[in-house]
Amino acid sequence: MASSADLQKAAVYARAQIGKPFSRGASGPDTFDCKGLVWHAKLELFDEVLPPLGFDPHNIRNIIRTVQTEIAKPIWEEQSTPAHGTVVTLSHSVRGHHVGVWLEIDGGGLLHALENAGVRFQRMIELKLDGWSHFRYYRFVPEAAI
Repeated sequence: MASSADLQKAAVYARAQIGKPFSRGASGPDTFDCKGLVWHAKLELFDEVLPPLGFDPHNIRNIIRTVQTEIAKPIWEEQSTPAHGTVVTLSHSVRGHHVGVWLEIDGGGLLHALENAGVRFQRMIELKLDGWSHFRYYRFVPEAAI
């Protein structure tokens, strides 16, 4: 359970990111792609340094393959429901190719960067209305890498 200080920090962080533009391969602080935003948020909010992902941000097949390979590693523990700081994979099809970070602010929602919309914060119902599905939730377990 996140403390009120952690939730306040997340709210301030999310407000500062919302509306920033999307740029493939960008990891902030002024523009982001979906992966770059998650990596930035995990570092800024949770002091977690996620491992680098090497993929061509312009090749959707490569992105899907890389995401599927990464989440199979022991440093990612699948969760049944999202919690504050959970990395969420989602898609419009069966295989997740988009990522965001779940924040338990304003009733809970996903902070993510979209190509045509930039950084957004959306509740689950809004995500589903936008056609997102196949949600999977992962907790980063850095000690599993040792």
